[in-house]
Amino acid sequence: EALSRLALAAESRGDRALALMALRRLRGAILATRGLTSPLQSQLETTNKRLAKLTAAEQLARGGPTIRGRSQAELVADHLALLQLDPTPNPLWSLLVILSFLAWISTAALAIWRGLDEDAHPVSSSLWRWGVASVVSFGLWLVALSQA
Repeated sequence: EALSRLALAAESRGDRALALMALRRLRGAILATRGLTSPLQSQLETTNKRLAKLTAAEQLARGGPTIRGRSQAELVADHLALLQLDPTPNPLWSLLVILSFLAWISTAALAIWRGLDEDAHPVSSSLWRWGVASVVSFGLWLVALSQA
């Protein structure tokens, strides 16, 4: 709230640099609080819109080759599109990464513990069962890692 108020006050005074700094920090704070849920999603959307508008205004004020004849509305749309990119991993795939890793480690340990006797000779049925479970959970872990 304080960062939002600071940005609003800076905007009203015409201090675009301070407003941009406050909005960027606010956006970072909102993104940092996300987990399995996104409690501040509506505030993130509002912040992204304000940040895109101010960034476009700053870019136009500075000029330079990055404008390439685009209008302020086009710059705002471009900045907003970039701000809306979400590189956050999918929470369900992330959960599957954790669970499949734990399954892999557990089944590998069980393959050793139950699949070998005291003299380290294989107990074929247990070794086969837990070994296959270990390979399957390892494969699931790799798939989940590629999707998360």
